[in-house]
Amino acid sequence: MVTERYRQLKALRFLKRKLGYNKTLVKKNHECRCLVILHLYYDSSWKEINEYIKSLSPYRFDLIITTTIELIPQETIDQIKAEYPKAQVIPTENKGYDLQPFFMVLKTIDLEQYDIVFKLHSKSTKRPFVYIYRQFFLRRDWFLNLYEGILSGRNVHKTIETLFNRKGVGIIAAKNLIVKDPKHKVNLINKIAAKTGRKMIEDYSFVAGTCFAIKAECLKPLQEMHLENEEYPPLVASRGMSFAHFVERYICSVVVANGYTIEGNSANVFRRFLLKPVTCVMNRYSSERLYNEDVDFDDEWFFWRMDNALIKYKFDDIRFSDMKCHLINEIFPFVEGAPYKYIKEGDVAGYEEYCKLHEANNLPLMKKERYDCLIESIRKNGYDERKIIVVDQHNVLIDGQHRACILANMYGEDSYIRVLKIWDLKRLFRWIYVRN
Repeated sequence: MVTERYRQLKALRFLKRKLGYNKTLVKKNHECRCLVILHLYYDSSWKEINEYIKSLSPYRFDLIITTTIELIPQETIDQIKAEYPKAQVIPTENKGYDLQPFFMVLKTIDLEQYDIVFKLHSKSTKRPFVYIYRQFFLRRDWFLNLYEGILSGRNVHKTIETLFNRKGVGIIAAKNLIVKDPKHKVNLINKIAAKTGRKMIEDYSFVAGTCFAIKAECLKPLQEMHLENEEYPPLVASRGMSFAHFVERYICSVVVANGYTIEGNSANVFRRFLLKPVTCVMNRYSSERLYNEDVDFDDEWFFWRMDNALIKYKFDDIRFSDMKCHLINEIFPFVEGAPYKYIKEGDVAGYEEYCKLHEANNLPLMKKERYDCLIESIRKNGYDERKIIVVDQHNVLIDGQHRACILANMYGEDSYIRVLKIWDLKRLFRWIYVRN
């Protein structure tokens, strides 16, 4: 089992705080009133996060920590209380990720008492690598970028100077983690916004990882929205983006909509420079290249299957009879699948069992009524070739199985259809990396 990798590095962090200490800025801003709100999910992260919090020691700050019930032992809570006697430690249920606990705390805060709020959480460090937002993060990099961006021995003084003295700046974070969403995510986020009666600004940016410093006054509109009362459904088995995904973007959208900007500090510059060649190679194979083609993907499918994928692809013509299906751990000929038998033989019971199997195994939900509507639409209006059928290098269907069933029944199993054939390189890379 891969474990979280947190490192206290007490002596090194102490040295960095001393070297980064800016006497001029500390003297200028020593009256700045700061509040740290930390959601502690990984117990082993506390010692390292605490070394970053110590960067605020030259300033006045209060500390509120929400802990996940049954995951944070009393021993860790006692350590926190011993070092920060005035700190509030609030046990919370394991729901809403770091966001619901943050808004639960926020509703109890008198923001007039603070100038700056630091929103922190214990980002996971166990994955061998992460490729996201066209950046490559090796092991602990994302965690380090989040914290170095606002609380390193050097950047902490710059963060406070900017937010305390520049009226137009609302949020500070690691510069490389202030990102924009690709097309499919923008569409999904706007869909959630419309559903919840909210509105995102156009061409929004946000802080990936949701660790940032923010002017306390910028939180007042968010405080009044009572986002702690919203439902934060689990991410597991979701084909689309969750409400938590929406909220991390909405925070920044509200700040900008109220006339403030989001600015960044450079973090881990040398390490990211060393990883740049790998990043460039990955970007060359990014799945986002597919949006340059004249195709129309379902946004939820793209998020579920293609988001941050590394791929090779080509367009090809193949026979329906050469297509295969993958269900659970079984690969079988396309024509033996329940969706094809339903349209070919009228096997309603088999298709309904297929739908139940999807639901039981957290696969995309299928419904007979939805399938019937698709059948009627294609028969009446024809097949939109931009909604292309997608297969892997072995002709196993990745997307468009139901469309393929309808077309195979209309034109014959030996007919050819234009498909998008995809090789998933990221999975291969991950397998090689973990094996080694």
